[in-house]
Amino acid sequence: MEPRRLMRCSPSRLILAWIWLLTGGIPAITPPALADVTKPGSAPVNTDPRPRGRDRERRDPEPVTMPSREDRIPVVEPKRFKLLRGEPLQLTLDTVEDPFSQRVRFFIREEPKAGSLSELSESPDDFSSALVTYQSDPTSKAATDQFTFAAQYPSGRVSAAVPVVLEIIDPVPLIACVSTLDFGKTILGGQSLRTIVLTNKGTAPFELVPELPPPWKWMPSEGQTGLRLSPGESAPATFGFFPVALGHSVFRLALPTGAPEKPGVLFTGEGVVPFVLASRKLTLAHDPQSRLRTGTIALTNPGVEGVSVTLRLDARLQSPGGDRVWLDKEQRKELTFVLPPQNPSAFTGEIHLEANGFQEMVPVTADPLPGFLSMSGVAADHSLPCGQVSIGSKSEFVIKLRNVGGQPVPVRANPPPPPFLVQDLPLEWTLPPGGETELRVLFAPKEPGLFRERLVLHGSQQEFVVTLHGESMAVPSAVEATASANLSGKITMAAARPPIGNPAAPGQAQDLSQATDYHEMLEAKTGMPASVSTQTGRELNSPEAPNSVTGRNGEIPLPPMISIDGMLALSPHKLKTDVKLPKVPIFAVKETTAKSALLVWRQPQGDAPRYEVETRIIAFNGAKKQLECLWVPTKQVKFSLADQIVTAEVSGLQPESYHLFRIFTLGANGTNSLPSRELGARTKRATLSTGTILNLGVAGLVIGGGVTIFMMLRRERLL
Repeated sequence: MEPRRLMRCSPSRLILAWIWLLTGGIPAITPPALADVTKPGSAPVNTDPRPRGRDRERRDPEPVTMPSREDRIPVVEPKRFKLLRGEPLQLTLDTVEDPFSQRVRFFIREEPKAGSLSELSESPDDFSSALVTYQSDPTSKAATDQFTFAAQYPSGRVSAAVPVVLEIIDPVPLIACVSTLDFGKTILGGQSLRTIVLTNKGTAPFELVPELPPPWKWMPSEGQTGLRLSPGESAPATFGFFPVALGHSVFRLALPTGAPEKPGVLFTGEGVVPFVLASRKLTLAHDPQSRLRTGTIALTNPGVEGVSVTLRLDARLQSPGGDRVWLDKEQRKELTFVLPPQNPSAFTGEIHLEANGFQEMVPVTADPLPGFLSMSGVAADHSLPCGQVSIGSKSEFVIKLRNVGGQPVPVRANPPPPPFLVQDLPLEWTLPPGGETELRVLFAPKEPGLFRERLVLHGSQQEFVVTLHGESMAVPSAVEATASANLSGKITMAAARPPIGNPAAPGQAQDLSQATDYHEMLEAKTGMPASVSTQTGRELNSPEAPNSVTGRNGEIPLPPMISIDGMLALSPHKLKTDVKLPKVPIFAVKETTAKSALLVWRQPQGDAPRYEVETRIIAFNGAKKQLECLWVPTKQVKFSLADQIVTAEVSGLQPESYHLFRIFTLGANGTNSLPSRELGARTKRATLSTGTILNLGVAGLVIGGGVTIFMMLRRERLL
């Protein structure tokens, strides 16, 4: 149609043409293609299929026809739905398109056979659709059902009936979970627990009341008898593996997982022993240092759970770790076993291990201990103090040598020189296991002095060096005469050596007025006067006994005398033969300074006596003759005790002088010991302190300066 012809049309036809254009009456116009620019000067190609020029004028336009209101028919199509059997389903009925946007009426033409429909209702969202609810019959076995419906515009014709097909599905559960559950290696008698999460993705509830065969078990929570999952619900489930036999175990738990190739969950597990021994035999090795025989056993727990292992040992064996061992999962632990040296012989025993009813036995063997010597009767430092012995006397001691090993020990001895003697000492002998030898050591000095010698004993791999030391003392004087009491209570006096002074006939007074300071010491310490009257065969406490003696200071009352350890002493008590004098200390001078000396000695076991130290200086006159000096008790002494060692620090001594020391033991019963042996030491030269030197230097400068000034003044005056 040419534009000029359109302009000659009537207004009504223009309106209808405009509506026809709006409803798609004009065919699609394809734009002309662009000219081919690859070839210069080429003309553009017309790709428009419509005729051009006179061809377009020859084509008549298609007539535009519009349906009337009474001829309009809604377009409806068949529908298909799925639903669960026995459950309602709401359906929406509508048309394909409605260009007029008018209200549409729907009609049910054919009712369903396996269910029922509700009344049609207009959709609240769209007045060109309708809602209807289909209710399936739960007792029906039909898999499908259908009904038909039609639609109509108001004042229009009714469309043809179209079917609505309903697919009816039976409700089933569908469980989603893991496909495999591995319980790992579990020890016999133990357990291994695993938990999984079950999710019901099906259309029906799922209920789990599993009764699993051994060694599997469902582990419900307290009070739980089953597991029920509604559609869309999830819950955990715990299962246990309780192996009773070694090896692998497999079980499949049937669940509606929807996977035909894996219908459920596959349980796998392996039963293993509670522990594995690295060695089935134990040989104990000997440690020369500790003399213990020890060995170790390695245990491994192959399971995934911890286990407690109980040990049962031979009574002679010891386990430092106790009789119960805990092994964590897959843990390896070494157990140590000890055989004490109290059982030196060869050993054969067993170790029994048990866990969860599983038992193992390990035999244990050990060679006998090598021979080993132990010595008793000496001090911890292998010294043997033999004490003080008078010349012509002896003291006896016993040293025991015992083989505490499990094999014989050859022994070789190097005896000490005199004055020590070991009676019947063989040079070589062999001690069997458990054998013992007694060595009798004698100290029999023949001259005074201090003696120190060694007794050496050699074992197979041992050496004992026993230090023997003792002191030999001269025979006591008459004042220290020995007294022996007979059964009638009489005593006899016997002079051991000639006394100093004028001898006296038996039964007469002994004049000791010219005695040395040694006797003066006895007079000071014991109260015994310088002259003593003794009568042979008379009871000292009888009326006939002398009550006084004559000394240098006149007549002195004589107190009662008693016999103590064979030595004559005085006491305010009557005669008691069971009283003993305190022991005489054996001391040594450890060190000296300019004004002090350090004395040390060992305190007797069990005693806590007091001591007194006396000093005497050795002086000479101009002719280098030694002057007679007296013993003087010193008060400037400080005592200390540590580990049974008494230390006496004597101060107030003269520098660069030779001093003698002796010690008395003061007893608790009023008696004192005899004096100890005398030891001498020379004090060191006195040195000036730094302050004294400075003071002397300043004083020298002052005096020197004064003398210089005086001489200068005097010279000027003379001039």
